[in-house]
Amino acid sequence: MVLSYLALTITNNSGLQLENMWLFYTPMFVGVYIFSRWIDSKLGNPAIPSEQPDKKADEQGFTKR
Repeated sequence: MVLSYLALTITNNSGLQLENMWLFYTPMFVGVYIFSRWIDSKLGNPAIPSEQPDKKADEQGFTKR
């Protein structure tokens, strides 16, 4: 939400005077949405994957000989 407000404020103060500003707003908000989802996915996932115990060979689908 902060990114959207910041992008809108910067756009409105930039001096752009298009006949239809939605031609600029729509791709801007789509880009902000995609960027914010990307940031959220990076912050939501742990940097180091949790340690999982090794599976036995038969649990991994290998057959015993």
